[in-house]
Amino acid sequence: MNMADRAILESLPRPCTWYMNLPLSDFGRKMAEEDYETAEALGQYIADPSEENRVELALELTDKITAATSTLCRIGCDLNERMLLQRRVNRHNDERGRFCKGEEK
Repeated sequence: MNMADRAILESLPRPCTWYMNLPLSDFGRKMAEEDYETAEALGQYIADPSEENRVELALELTDKITAATSTLCRIGCDLNERMLLQRRVNRHNDERGRFCKGEEK
């Protein structure tokens, strides 16, 4: 694997092993906790859009992505399936004209 491919793979969300040891029934509570932490960080950023608060919000959002990725993994979605699902969502958003300007298609 070349360095560029390795960098791409390392930047993809990976499941957290901590989640893999949880009963599936606990995932909803954990996702709600991530939602709360993200909402809190968003409120702080809205009140004070400092670089520190922007980074904190970005980290909380990334934690939320990791939680979702871990949940997908726990229900049996491997990396290839998660990538296919994300492409499907991206295509759907593209078809509706809902993509961020400046993001490459």
